Amino acid sequence: MVQLATDETTLRVLIERLCWPLRLVRVRVAQEYGALLSHPKHRTLALKVYLEWLASRKMASEVVSGLCVLKCVPEPYLPNLSVLRGSINEPSILADMVVESVYGFGNKCGGWANAHSGTAPASFEPSRFFDEHKSAHVAPIMGMIFRDWQRKVGLDFPKQWAFEWQAVMDATSSPYSGYPYYFLNGVNRDSGVIGQFSQRQDEVFRTSFLRTIHWAMSHGMPLAHGTFLAEHTLPLNNDFANLRPVSRPAWLGTKPEDCCAEGADLERLCKEIIANGLAAESRLPVSIEIPISPEVHKFAAIGLTAVLASPDFERELPDASRVVRKLLILDPNSSFNGPLPIDEPNERLVTGEVGNCLPIVAGVFPDQMGFWHGEYFGMGIDLPMSYILPEPSSIQCNLNGLEIQTASGVVANWRVWHDNYSPLYPKGGETRCGMLTTMPRQIIADAENQTGRKLGWVVNLRVWASEKDYTPLIKSSRQLFFMNS
Repeated sequence: MVQLATDETTLRVLIERLCWPLRLVRVRVAQEYGALLSHPKHRTLALKVYLEWLASRKMASEVVSGLCVLKCVPEPYLPNLSVLRGSINEPSILADMVVESVYGFGNKCGGWANAHSGTAPASFEPSRFFDEHKSAHVAPIMGMIFRDWQRKVGLDFPKQWAFEWQAVMDATSSPYSGYPYYFLNGVNRDSGVIGQFSQRQDEVFRTSFLRTIHWAMSHGMPLAHGTFLAEHTLPLNNDFANLRPVSRPAWLGTKPEDCCAEGADLERLCKEIIANGLAAESRLPVSIEIPISPEVHKFAAIGLTAVLASPDFERELPDASRVVRKLLILDPNSSFNGPLPIDEPNERLVTGEVGNCLPIVAGVFPDQMGFWHGEYFGMGIDLPMSYILPEPSSIQCNLNGLEIQTASGVVANWRVWHDNYSPLYPKGGETRCGMLTTMPRQIIADAENQTGRKLGWVVNLRVWASEKDYTPLIKSSRQLFFMNS
């Protein structure tokens, strides 16, 4: 927990970091401030500072960020709901959703029904900045969703979003966030390096997005549809609120870096990584994503993913990383904790040039994702396919990752680590996060026997480099498939 050098000043500095441009910093602030709100010595002062900060927020998205702190507070230490209501001056449908997820069904703050600017005049024209930057500061899917809903219900969502954006800009005098030079220098820009940032415009776009939903609901949009839209700008998933990255597995050693050497025997090195993981974990690594040390390459990673392949399986290599990357969408509002989705083997079969293979794992992409953890989802939260497991199973989130549980016990683990973390990443790549999914070797052996297939591995080594600092990064890759020996 944060060590307080001074009391109130330190608390105010800490909670202001909920608006810090780095999203994973916001996650850590929510966790640490949540711990302070439940600490016997610091709770009273921490609550005072928290409520004052919340009351001073001028944008709905900031209020939602503040409320996400409560996801990290044990129930006995939550502030009184009536006191909390009195500190929310920029209400929203999403704020109600967060409050309800923390305090229980039916507990809301309300007050957002008229939190919009009225219908945009016919003469209104969207700002050029809005049109040029709406896909840069927030996920492009937000604009796509509004265009889809315009076709569905006949309301001009895109125009209203621009109108609400202008209203928020006028009310808050927010800066027109541009290129983040304080994190990305000119060399990075010229090389095509980008980053996981949430600048001030992120708050403006998200707040105006929520206000557009309020406007649509004043024109008859049902509550269920409004909550569905609002979920797309949720900062923090309930189940990941207290997730803590682990250390990079010591058993990896330098072998991932050795794979980058010219003429390296990639198959031998990858088999050694798998063997070392099995020996150290007493479980088989079935999916690993490993950032390469920046001392070897500034931007590079290697992925190893297990499959069940027919004995004659052969495939083209250039698209190796996509063999098991189909997304699994969990049921609406299920978040992580809940039943593992059911998959039919015939629907997941991957055909090769010769033979075919079945994925052992696939990425999970839940509703209520929480964009503060967006880079984890981009990297891959790989969980077992249901047809691999001997009995029905469920997902359970804990402090160190995810577990897949059956009546017989834990049958898979997923965890994440930060490896010389930086918010920067190359176009088409990911930040320096690693992830590991492990399963008992016996479960895989049983699946081999039942399906008449063999355990195989897809390997994808990617390196982004440029001839000179100021020239664009070029991606090179090595891929291979091999059977387990």
